[in-house]
Amino acid sequence: MRYFAESPVIAVRDMPREAKKLRRLRQQGALWSPLPGIFAHRDTPDGWELRIQAAHLWAPEAVVCGAAAARLTWWPDLPLESIDLHGVDRRPTVGWLHVSRATVDPELYRMAGPMKIAVPALTVLQLTRTRGGVAIDEALRRGAATLPEIRDALDFVPRWNGSEKARRLLRRSRNEPWSRLERQAHELLDKARIVDWRGNYEVRVAGQRFFIDIAFPGAKIAIEIDGFDFHRTREAFDRDREKQNLLVLAGWTVLRFTSNTIHKLVPHLRALLKVGVLSP
Repeated sequence: MRYFAESPVIAVRDMPREAKKLRRLRQQGALWSPLPGIFAHRDTPDGWELRIQAAHLWAPEAVVCGAAAARLTWWPDLPLESIDLHGVDRRPTVGWLHVSRATVDPELYRMAGPMKIAVPALTVLQLTRTRGGVAIDEALRRGAATLPEIRDALDFVPRWNGSEKARRLLRRSRNEPWSRLERQAHELLDKARIVDWRGNYEVRVAGQRFFIDIAFPGAKIAIEIDGFDFHRTREAFDRDREKQNLLVLAGWTVLRFTSNTIHKLVPHLRALLKVGVLSP
C-alpha cells in the first residue's frame, strides 16, 4: 500500500485529504491502529519498534526516554515493557505507553531524524529506578556514557524523585564496575579497606589491548571476575584464556573469581598481604 512506502505507520493528521478513506480502510480491516489517529497496514505485526514509531507520531514533540531511548541508542537487546514519553499533556489509551508532562532540557536529548531521543547519560539515570546499578554498569561496559557525563545529566534534574538513589549508585560506581559481580567485588574491597587497586584497568600486552577487571598495578596482580553472562560464548572463553596467558607471560599474577567464589576475594588478597606481595 502506497501510504506505507517510507514508514510502517502513518498519522491521519498528516493526510487530511485522505482521512476519511484511511478510517474507512481501518473499518474494513485493511488497516489497524496502535494508537488513536495512527494507522499501520494489517500485515504489519505489532512490536516494540513499531510502537516506538507510533508513539512518536502520536506525540511528535515529545522526547523518547527511559528504556525505549536506551534500546534505540546504546542497549539494542534491552527488553521493553513500556515506552516513556516526556513533554506530553494528553493521556495515552494503551497500557504500554507511559507519558509525563515533565520537559527535558535540550542538552539532554538529541535528534534522530524528526524524533527526539534522550541522551544515553539521561537514560542511564532513568533506568536506575528499575535496574539499579546494572544500568550504570552496562553503560560503562558498552561505552555509552562516562561517569562524568552521567553526573552532569543528574545536575540537570536535581529534584527528580530518583535523584538520591542515582547519586548513591554513582558513588558506588566510582571505580567503574562493568557488571553486577564487579560491583559486588568493589564493595567487598572497600569494606575490607583494601586500597591501591583500579577497576577495568587498561593494559597493552604483546601488542594487544586488554582491560583487567580489578588490577593492583604496582604489584602486577590481576583479578578477573568471571560472570557467566559475559563469558558463555566460545569466543569470549577463548579470548579470556589468551588474555590470562599473555598477562602471566608479562609478569602478572592472575586470580579468577566467579559468583560462587567471590566471597574468597578478600581472604585471598589478605593472604597476599601477609606474604608481602601486596602492600597494606
